[in-house]
Amino acid sequence: RIKSSILFKYMFKCQRREGEFYEANYVRQIVYCLADRKSRELELIKIIQAKDKELDDYRSQGTCQLQRSWLATQPFDKDEFDKSTSRQVQQRHDDVLMHTLDLAFDREGQQLIEECLLRNEYRKRLRSS
Repeated sequence: RIKSSILFKYMFKCQRREGEFYEANYVRQIVYCLADRKSRELELIKIIQAKDKELDDYRSQGTCQLQRSWLATQPFDKDEFDKSTSRQVQQRHDDVLMHTLDLAFDREGQQLIEECLLRNEYRKRLRSS
């Protein structure tokens, strides 16, 4: 039985690692996560554009009449979206830098990182077998 008055002492032996270790364990993981975020963004843009086409079709047939005008939306414009988000990122740059870890490691960020790590491990095992 360990009493609460006993102090634990940890000893860490740090060793310098080669660049390949950092590339494989950190840089690639970040790149995979960024690529996954980008592919998700592109998929969402496709979905939004398809919804716009669907709404256009309803409107052109006269089968869709909006009851609440405040629900009306403008068709999605990817170029405008890119400009708008770019401006927002510039305005929030300092805040984002100060809270990068909070943003990266929120529940959704953690889930994405976990998925990327698992996918990368799966790829490694496929290559080695």
